[in-house]
Amino acid sequence: LGDVQSMALYLATSTRTDVVGELGELRRDSGAAELTIFAANDQILVTSSANPALTVPQPPTDEVILQLGQGDDYLSLEPQADGSFEVLAAVNLSPGTLGGEPRILQARFDVDQELGVLANVVGASYEQYAELSYLREALKTNFTVMLTIVLLITLLAAVYGAFFSARRLVVPIQQLVTGTLAVARGDFDTRLPIPAQDEIGFLINSFNDMTQRLARARKEARLSQQQVESERRKVEVILARLSTGVVSLETDLRIRTANRSAGAILGVDLDSHLGESLVTLSDTYPLLSQFLAVSRSHLDRGDYEWREQIVLRDEAGRRVLMCACTALSGAPEDPGGYIVVFDDITALLQAQRDAAWGEVARRLAHEIKNPLTPIQLSAERLRRRYLGTHYADSELLDRATHTIIQQVEAMKEMV
Repeated sequence: LGDVQSMALYLATSTRTDVVGELGELRRDSGAAELTIFAANDQILVTSSANPALTVPQPPTDEVILQLGQGDDYLSLEPQADGSFEVLAAVNLSPGTLGGEPRILQARFDVDQELGVLANVVGASYEQYAELSYLREALKTNFTVMLTIVLLITLLAAVYGAFFSARRLVVPIQQLVTGTLAVARGDFDTRLPIPAQDEIGFLINSFNDMTQRLARARKEARLSQQQVESERRKVEVILARLSTGVVSLETDLRIRTANRSAGAILGVDLDSHLGESLVTLSDTYPLLSQFLAVSRSHLDRGDYEWREQIVLRDEAGRRVLMCACTALSGAPEDPGGYIVVFDDITALLQAQRDAAWGEVARRLAHEIKNPLTPIQLSAERLRRRYLGTHYADSELLDRATHTIIQQVEAMKEMV
């Protein structure tokens, strides 16, 4: 068909006047047995045949004309009287070819003898198959009836088996569904009876084991939660009673927790500002601002474990705090927050200074008291020995020794 289409295209563009010779050359080049150009009324315009002794070319059949009239090319395998085959191809020529009227180019190609034999074999096989197909209808009907009966019997047996199995399965499954809904509501004490030692029984046994474990796990979780709550309350009570300030902070310095002593020392009610940033609160409270400045000086350097004595000053005076900080997670690359513990040691330092001055006073008193007794004894000896000897100076001596003894007694009282 492709060769015939190419020849039709060539004829449409050719300018030769010797159409017969041109058609013969195309036939020889393509290997066609016959090439014929027909007019609309089956008139043979030009023909070329490999065997000139053959009869007049057969005109296109109605089937060929109908298919070409629809704009499609025609191609078929035609059987011959001697049992061979030939290929028949037909295409429309363009209106400009051979006078401008519609023309048909029809070509016949011989088929090889081997292909013809194969085609005959196929035809014979098809006829044999058609005969066997006709004969098998009765057997097919018998088999159909038998298989239908077997199918009906099998279907009835399957339905009966399905009802029988359903009766065994539905009750345990319904119990399992009911138990599952109970577990979903939180009733972990649900237990199901085991129907038999089969797959359903194994499933129900596993369900009972699961609910038992869930009940035990819930009980342990409740006990653990109670213990955690108890420990938390104890820690809260301890922190509330501590005189030491304890503040836990997020990594962005937002207040996580704080006890009362922390607010009392820093002069701000931290319990009412939980979740707020120390940076924001430091603008209002001077003691907190100084405390934050010291803390950030360490945290900005990545020093999460530090201990330092700091001095805070406000209108009420001077406060000395002993501060210690540590990371919550213990990992330097990810602290997870900070906890700062600080204590007001102003009174302690004052007590230490008072104790130091008391020691100084005690030692001074001891050093002052040591010579007082010899002085007093010396003045008394002078009175006993010289007071009546020299009468002219007795009054002066009495007055002088009396003054010494009196002042020594006064100094003893003072000490």
